[in-house]
Amino acid sequence: MPLPDSLLWEEWETEYAIFNRSSGETHLINELPAQILRFLIEQPDHASGLAEKLANLCETGNNTSWQQQTSDIINNLASLGLIEVKRP
Repeated sequence: MPLPDSLLWEEWETEYAIFNRSSGETHLINELPAQILRFLIEQPDHASGLAEKLANLCETGNNTSWQQQTSDIINNLASLGLIEVKRP
């Protein structure tokens, strides 16, 4: 889960610059990763819950492909150090 105070956001139409105060790094991300970060700041959730919320927001089906895409985004956010993924 990201710490809200550790991230500074700059938003353009469909792109976001996220500065991570903890690492000193800035990352450019698009709308889907940004929305996942917002969801996680509001309330921690697991990948399937995030996929469902994101599918509802985007008015698309929450099928296997969508769940995989969401999982890939989550893993990418974790590799950037923007979130911490807790494995069972």
